[in-house]
Amino acid sequence: KGKKQKNAPSSTPNVNTNTNTNAKANSFQSAAKSNPKEAKRILKLYNGDVQKGTMERISKARADLPFTDPALAEAMTLYEDETRWQISTRDLDVFTEASIPPNLFEASKRRVERLEELQNSGIVTQRDVHNGFQRVIWDASADARGFRSGAELIGDMQTRLNDALVTAAEPVLTAGKDGRILDVGCGTGSLVPELERAGIGRGQIVGVDISNDMVRVALEKYGGRVRFVASDFLEFDDELKFDTVLFGMSLQDLPDPIEALNKAATLVKPNGRIVIAHPQGASHVLMQRRNNILMVPNALPTLEDLKDMITVAGTSLERFRIVAEPGNPGDAVDEKHGYLAVLEATE
Repeated sequence: KGKKQKNAPSSTPNVNTNTNTNAKANSFQSAAKSNPKEAKRILKLYNGDVQKGTMERISKARADLPFTDPALAEAMTLYEDETRWQISTRDLDVFTEASIPPNLFEASKRRVERLEELQNSGIVTQRDVHNGFQRVIWDASADARGFRSGAELIGDMQTRLNDALVTAAEPVLTAGKDGRILDVGCGTGSLVPELERAGIGRGQIVGVDISNDMVRVALEKYGGRVRFVASDFLEFDDELKFDTVLFGMSLQDLPDPIEALNKAATLVKPNGRIVIAHPQGASHVLMQRRNNILMVPNALPTLEDLKDMITVAGTSLERFRIVAEPGNPGDAVDEKHGYLAVLEATE
């Protein structure tokens, strides 16, 4: 059968820049009920409308970027425009494709060539582009997300998250007062209270996030005992190792999951764990990726993916074994329990 018919693009469509990884129902309203004074302050920061105010912040950050980092600004625009084009022309039948003006294909070719030129010159990398989008979006939403992060997750999502964090906490608790956990993609520190409920002290938690403003808000909320670091995770380092490295609803947002997991493996103590958790499941992440590939560039690794990773000789993951297997997107395990994968160091 031929490809399904779509209308030829007259221009490139919008790429959604909103992400909703926390599955919180009316979370701002819920948080506002318990703290109306703070809700009023947050609304003022966003000029009375959080969604509109967030988009205004994003637009301003993008407009300012050419003055601070022109090469990155150009690369981000090229990549965003080309992504829009690829989405708009995906799955066209041959007749519709033939009706598209040739100059649009030529424009696409020029974008790709210019991106390759920038990347081959070493001026900007694909990782820089990815991190640029992550910083702009998460910085813009940090104050609002920090306020509403205390809202309860929908339905059994909270139970799924709690179960995952209990699993993540086990090696930390076994290590006693010297136990440590690294929260990768910590955002505004929303998992700190959950980790405390699992028995981990604030002084045992370290959070790392790509967004300066997410970390700023996290420090405002939990600073003092919890250490938060604004950094690309792949560039993060610490003098001491961790009993657990946790990817709580974050691995899919990183540019390369294999590279991220190998990085995590270098930070884990003997007999420690890497825990990958997403209470909404792998199928939900696939949906997010379809809707918003700029912000969610990857699916969560399948069981077969993880098996392949730990069997590659000479990698940091070689010393790990799988002790909790994730379900596949849409299967009974994924639907009932969400996504949970646990890798444990064998030495």
